[in-house]
Amino acid sequence: MKCPKCESSNWVKDGIVKGKQRHLCKMCNYRYTVKKRGGEISHRKKRAIVIYYDDNYRSPSYREVARHYKISQVSVMNILKEFNRI
Repeated sequence: MKCPKCESSNWVKDGIVKGKQRHLCKMCNYRYTVKKRGGEISHRKKRAIVIYYDDNYRSPSYREVARHYKISQVSVMNILKEFNRI
């Protein structure tokens, strides 16, 4: 694991915050927690989401698309922004 600020591998444990291990970088004194491990959405799935959104006979809501693909509404909105649909 590396410091997200300076990329140094020189760190020590620095307590627990909200149930997550906190670290202190010895090089830049930056405190950080372990990176969140979110699921990456593949490019193929993103294209399928855009096609579903575009080809539907009526404009579906973000919630409807999110439920169909089992992802968050914010993810749907970000994907549509990425493909210049909104």
